[in-house]
Amino acid sequence: MKKLVAVLIMLATLTFAGTAQATMLNVADMKGSFNFATELQSVEFNIGNDYMYWGFGLPFLDPKQSVYHVGDSIFYDTFLSCLTRTYTPFRNSDSTLDDSNGWNYAYQSKAVTFYAIWCGMDQVEVSMLYVPIVDLTGYVINDLYLYTGILQKDDTLSYRLNIVADATAVPEPSTALLFLAGMAGVIVVAAMRREAGRQASARE
Repeated sequence: MKKLVAVLIMLATLTFAGTAQATMLNVADMKGSFNFATELQSVEFNIGNDYMYWGFGLPFLDPKQSVYHVGDSIFYDTFLSCLTRTYTPFRNSDSTLDDSNGWNYAYQSKAVTFYAIWCGMDQVEVSMLYVPIVDLTGYVINDLYLYTGILQKDDTLSYRLNIVADATAVPEPSTALLFLAGMAGVIVVAAMRREAGRQASARE
């Protein structure tokens, strides 16, 4: 009996460990090009909507750097809650929905605007890209990364900005319950057989 329980516990550990493996999921993929006559010095990356935006804390100190860790922003957790659909809307003092709040707007429309502010010696350009908020329900987001590809040739600057989530899938409650129910059933059947064996020995 003890061996059976040990085997079942080991299988359960393997099962849930397998479903908890982290994976990289695409959040937003943005690309474009525009006229930029001077040498690119820095870029600031922000997120928001059509009438307001919030800093994501990502100045590109080196435009040639290709990977940025996204974080250290007061809106980081709010953005993650929009992705996982766990966002709690901001409300007025009378409990009505605050329609003037940008995050409420973003969550309801399930889309945001990404802003990239490109700065040269004597030129500044702003790129605005309207993209959907992907549905990462059922995942725990461990981190976000921004991958960049910037190419400046003659008077043209081409870019690709890709936000990727390092996420871990959460086992569905129904799957966990079914597995545990099966485990309990096997243990009960084994106990019943053991009890039946004892009763048979007592009658002999």
